[in-house]
Amino acid sequence: MHPALSARMLYTWSSMYHSQIKKGDDFGKLKPVISIWILNESLFDKVDDCHLPFVLYNQKNQLVLSEDIEIHLLQLPKWQSQQIKTEKERWIYLFKEGKNVDVDTPPEALNTDEMRQAMEVLNRFSENQENYLLYQSRLDAILLQNTLVSEMAKVKREREQAIKREAQAIKREEQVQAKLDSLLLQLKERGMDDVVSEVFKEK
Repeated sequence: MHPALSARMLYTWSSMYHSQIKKGDDFGKLKPVISIWILNESLFDKVDDCHLPFVLYNQKNQLVLSEDIEIHLLQLPKWQSQQIKTEKERWIYLFKEGKNVDVDTPPEALNTDEMRQAMEVLNRFSENQENYLLYQSRLDAILLQNTLVSEMAKVKREREQAIKREAQAIKREEQVQAKLDSLLLQLKERGMDDVVSEVFKEK
């Protein structure tokens, strides 16, 4: 399971939502974005449901902030149905067993125009899987590089601040020493060498 999958879900959804409008547009042009994540591993192990829909919802007052955001998780390991009764179950069956299905002779549950078209699309995705994985690895590498650059910049700033603080402390010490030397010189000029000797003795 991706270590930051929940954050990745929000990031992907927000990117799609944000890309709908450009400079000069208004918010009225924004359309709902429904994100569907098909998981081969369960993100929520303690939940038995296969399909988990998420929205922006205030539980106390039972209020939905906006219907523009929907994120649906399909935890395939949680689906154990032996009979296909609904269209949703048909799709889940396709996602879970599609790689083992013969497109030319699909099982009865998937032998519909819609499912055959979906399987053809999945086949094209499968053929391009290598290119997709290459793209994804490059994207991850870029994000990692940006993270490292940001961390290096942070360390550099902290180092510069430490050097600045050290320089300020040295400057203050030099100022104190200069003032002390000036006072000692004035004492000597006034013929008060005995006082100067006592000062150095104390130092």
